[in-house]
Amino acid sequence: LARFQAAMPERHIVWATCRPELFGPGLKAASLEPKRLVVAHCHDYYELLFVIEESCKYSSISAISADIGEVSFS
Repeated sequence: LARFQAAMPERHIVWATCRPELFGPGLKAASLEPKRLVVAHCHDYYELLFVIEESCKYSSISAISADIGEVSFS
C-alpha cells in the first residue's frame, strides 16, 4: 500500500474492515500517510463488499485494502 501511496501521492487509500480496531503505530511503520487513508468500518461482509465496489468507481483512489477478519469454512 505504501508503494501505491508513494506512486500517486494525491490519491487516497481505502481500508475496509469488519474489525473494530486499527493499530495506528502499525500504519506509521508501514509508511502510510494518515491524511490519505480512508477507513471504512463495516458491520458485515456485504457492507464490506459494497465499500470495495463503490471505491472502484473513483479515480481518486489508488488502492483498496479489505480485511474480512476470520473466515469460517464450515
